[in-house]
Amino acid sequence: MALAAGWTHQAYRYEVGRPRAYPAISSHQGARRFAWNWGLSLIEEQLDAQEIFRVLALRQGATQDEAIRFAESAASIPYLVELNAKRRKEHERLVAEGKRQAGELRAVSEWCPWSKEALRYVWSGVKDEVAPWWAENSKECYSAACESLSQAFKHCFDSRAGNRGGARVGQPKYKSRASRQSVAFTTGSISIVDRHHVQLPGVGILRVKEPTDKLRLKIQAGTARILQATVVTEGARTYVSFGVVVQRTSRAMAASGVGGHDVGITVVLTSADDRGTAHETANPKAGEQVRKTISCYQRRMDRQHRTGSPRCFDARGRHIPGTCSWKNRSTRAKEHQARLAKAHAKAARIRRDAVHKASHWAATTYPVNVVEDLNVEAMGRRGSVPSSWPGSSPHVPVNLSRATDLRRRRIWWTFVGVGRLDHRRGVGRVPAPRGAGRAAGAQGR
Repeated sequence: MALAAGWTHQAYRYEVGRPRAYPAISSHQGARRFAWNWGLSLIEEQLDAQEIFRVLALRQGATQDEAIRFAESAASIPYLVELNAKRRKEHERLVAEGKRQAGELRAVSEWCPWSKEALRYVWSGVKDEVAPWWAENSKECYSAACESLSQAFKHCFDSRAGNRGGARVGQPKYKSRASRQSVAFTTGSISIVDRHHVQLPGVGILRVKEPTDKLRLKIQAGTARILQATVVTEGARTYVSFGVVVQRTSRAMAASGVGGHDVGITVVLTSADDRGTAHETANPKAGEQVRKTISCYQRRMDRQHRTGSPRCFDARGRHIPGTCSWKNRSTRAKEHQARLAKAHAKAARIRRDAVHKASHWAATTYPVNVVEDLNVEAMGRRGSVPSSWPGSSPHVPVNLSRATDLRRRRIWWTFVGVGRLDHRRGVGRVPAPRGAGRAAGAQGR
């Protein structure tokens, strides 16, 4: 969406007070999760059916192209055929009225609902059968699930084709209650009621802990407009975020200067500019701050698990892989689980705060920033990463051979050494390992 001069996108986030007092939040998040899983299962079933028909056609002597055309025709969904017929009829009417050219018809795939429009149309046809309770929640739940699923598949296909940078994006997975819960609203009654209350469609009025004066006064003055609201549950806390467009004057940037930043482990960010000034951002070591609390509650939950469900463990006391039978947990076990989730959430907030402050400092200090990133995720596939690294878990098992462990340590110390050389030699003269660096220079970033 193109914005006028002086307007920019911004987000405001508030924590919901006593989220358990609003059962509509979990209901809407569960509805979105159900629609996501339904759409994913439908696409997987269509892919399997298309492959079966393709193999069948090949066995009958058809060529590869003929087999693909036959499979797509045999596995077509009646709802998508109906959608294309409606689009074709509407297109012919607009062409006859001179409002559209003859070659601008965009048809959807009739055998697999890849797009958001196709998923929503199929959902509208089967929702009374697969989810008779769908009217209890806002339609935005299902619309948001269809849009997110179509975007996830698009990112997956773009990554496979090489049209998307960064780490490889895999196929979307099914969501469970243990995963991050969220639901977005783009239409309906989205507003700021007063200093501590917001309103969302279907959910109602929620009380938030932080004052909403900054956003509320801008909306009243006509210098801000809400585009989207998102409710996210992370552990025991629930947040509501507003994506808005606001009118404001941009902060004056430095007239000249380039900042080079090296992401490290011992030090989160090591920076140096063309004037020879060096700056270090210390690592908050979030894992060490909550390690004692997490270890305490993990030991308590382990004892309760062994007492409440002994059949989950073998004769040597090790947990048996597979489905856990510890279902009927006591009240105290649930309390310990909630406190454990709270400790993990605290560590995540500490890491997020450190990364945000470092990136904000770099963006407001230099007009051009060049970042040499560190692919910690790829390193983690070979073994564990340090608990002090922002984003890592404080308890990751180490199962590495000696050679792999030494190679992993050399990679870590290479990056730490690069960060130290950054003080003396400057960004331009620091060699980066092949495939480990990513330069991102942008105005105002």
